[in-house]
Amino acid sequence: MCDLRQAWKKQIRTLSFFPSFVLLLLCGCFFDAAAQTKVRIGIIGDQTSSTDLQKSYQVLSRGVEILSNENVASVLHTGDLLESSVSLEEYRAQFAQATKLLDKLGKPWHLAPGDHDVNPPAYVPNSTDRSREELFRELYRQREPSLTNTLNHSFDIKEYHFIALNSQEHLHVDPRWGDVFLDKFTAEQYKWLESDLAKHRNAKGIIVFIHQPMWYNWSGWMQVHQLLRRYPVLAVVAGHFHYDQDEGTLDNIRYIVVGSTGGIVKDAGRDAGNVQHVTVMIITGRKIEFRLIPVDGSRPLQITPRAQMDRVQAIATVLGELFRFGSQNSLCLKDNQLYWNNGQAAKLSLVPVGNPIDLPVTVRVQLLGDKLSLVSPHFMTGVCQQVITDSACVLAPAARIESSNTSSVVLNDRFAPLTPLWESGLAINSGSTVVVGDPVELKVRLSFPSSQGNLFVEGNAKTSITACP
Repeated sequence: MCDLRQAWKKQIRTLSFFPSFVLLLLCGCFFDAAAQTKVRIGIIGDQTSSTDLQKSYQVLSRGVEILSNENVASVLHTGDLLESSVSLEEYRAQFAQATKLLDKLGKPWHLAPGDHDVNPPAYVPNSTDRSREELFRELYRQREPSLTNTLNHSFDIKEYHFIALNSQEHLHVDPRWGDVFLDKFTAEQYKWLESDLAKHRNAKGIIVFIHQPMWYNWSGWMQVHQLLRRYPVLAVVAGHFHYDQDEGTLDNIRYIVVGSTGGIVKDAGRDAGNVQHVTVMIITGRKIEFRLIPVDGSRPLQITPRAQMDRVQAIATVLGELFRFGSQNSLCLKDNQLYWNNGQAAKLSLVPVGNPIDLPVTVRVQLLGDKLSLVSPHFMTGVCQQVITDSACVLAPAARIESSNTSSVVLNDRFAPLTPLWESGLAINSGSTVVVGDPVELKVRLSFPSSQGNLFVEGNAKTSITACP
């Protein structure tokens, strides 16, 4: 930006030689100021894939309130506003309720279709049931008349162009857990995008928003990216994962994933995906920045780099193996005494845990509840890189893992059972009464260091007490 005070001093020194200098300089500065006008855009993430949609809509309402006070020109919703598994009548009611909440923004809002908006109720990979997609088109087209048959639309804000794309043309296809090679555009949508970009090649900048991060199938997205890079595209924004993730910049295009605004989040630290938030995107010329605002009023978030979130996702996936804990720990009760496997002294054995990433991971084990106590807890000999306490140790990279990626982790037990990672005796606390059906639960936390501090994910290992024969 020009400094008018410096320009004026220089003009005084050179006034007799350059009488038109001030006018030219002032014009240049005004043009520069206009070029740097800021545009503020709100972004809202997923509500669905939750256990209580009404609670999700309460979070959405709070997010709307926050963005209403952020002086945004418009709001982009990255999809999953609705839950398509319900009846058609319930779906219509959801649409009415959710759009009424969004209308409280007092500013235009725009929606890209999500999988929970258009998928049919029954899970069938690459389904041909278009009933919910057709209803979405009918309802949303009443608000967005330019909506195409492929559920696209575009619009302008000041000198910037915005494009909503449809990542759901192949139904029930997820970019990580589904048949990823089907997660791509049809020729019809690609042709529409090609035409829309060409019409707006002179925009100061173009923003694309979409639900699923389709670039996880690069073989399908590469053609789209090669098209986008020919135009002044500044950013591609997605949702779907329910956690924020900075994908970085490729060919001057910023890729970013925003987190949930009501949908289920991870049992983890806030920088590892356990936060509900909205986003303000600030565009200044061709510069773009993102500010993440938690809906609970806590401190602003940093966007977590994908390299870290990929690790978080792998750790969350391996913790999913804790479902085995119940079958591996049979506890029974007789005469207010606990036994393991119908006769042996009661104990807990933690087996299905490993380190799926390339960094050392710290494991911490905690017994929940106040009726029971651990007796001589310990990590098994040789399984830890470093033992910190009797309930905390460090696992070496890839320890106890056969293979891992962001959507699949295989423990190293395909050919022989894994030895336990940790074991402990178990006793009933004095004065406590335990009954058949009571849960016994461990909280298992896996953490690793990052530039944002230790990132951690937690999982619960559960079993229940039965009656001894």
